[in-house]
Amino acid sequence: MVLQTQGDLVIPEELLKNLKSGLKALGDPDRAVSMQAYMKDQFTYFGVSSPLRKKLQLELFPQRGDVTLSYYQQFFEIAWQEEAREMKYVALDFARKFLMKREPSLVGFFEPFITNQSWWDTVDALAPNIIGPLVMRDSSASKSLMQRWIQQDNFWLQRSALILQLTYRDQTNFSLLKELILYRQHSREFFVRKAAGWALRQYAKFAPEEVLLFIEENPQLSGLTRREAIRNLI
Repeated sequence: MVLQTQGDLVIPEELLKNLKSGLKALGDPDRAVSMQAYMKDQFTYFGVSSPLRKKLQLELFPQRGDVTLSYYQQFFEIAWQEEAREMKYVALDFARKFLMKREPSLVGFFEPFITNQSWWDTVDALAPNIIGPLVMRDSSASKSLMQRWIQQDNFWLQRSALILQLTYRDQTNFSLLKELILYRQHSREFFVRKAAGWALRQYAKFAPEEVLLFIEENPQLSGLTRREAIRNLI
């Protein structure tokens, strides 16, 4: 069989075909049922565990230096279109592995996927682990992004605004985070309230006193947000 190539790489469609075929072969129907139930039967699965999937990816993913921006975007897009949820995880792992942190256009590329076939598994990978690093060193861009998202009606964008800084550690813009949380303090959406607590808990690793003070000064915050925020502080 002659493989079609793009430079030194097999074309994205060929890579996708090989990964999909491998995942199908590794699939466990019983595990698939359990995985689908865990995700409230919203998605279909092959039934492949994360370690097995990552082992297959390690075997088939190209070398880091070989992937161009065009190849990167093309593979992500076609993998995302696949029905089996594991293919979303393949796309996300590919994106993280080859993330081009100095390519600002990727923010606009990835943003639409936050609201495309959304659930916490994909949103929680896209916002803090892929888009977050792209804007980490541009405080103006990151602030603008979070302020825009928090004002949207889509609660996955609201959640993304709150968790974008999860990997920023002590570089977190805590003043902005507090503003974002207070902007949505009356939200009844579980995923928004929990995200607020998660973001606070993460920053509390570096500034526990500041987080506790914010919680104390804002008793109107939901019980879920408060519990998540102080989980590791008591």
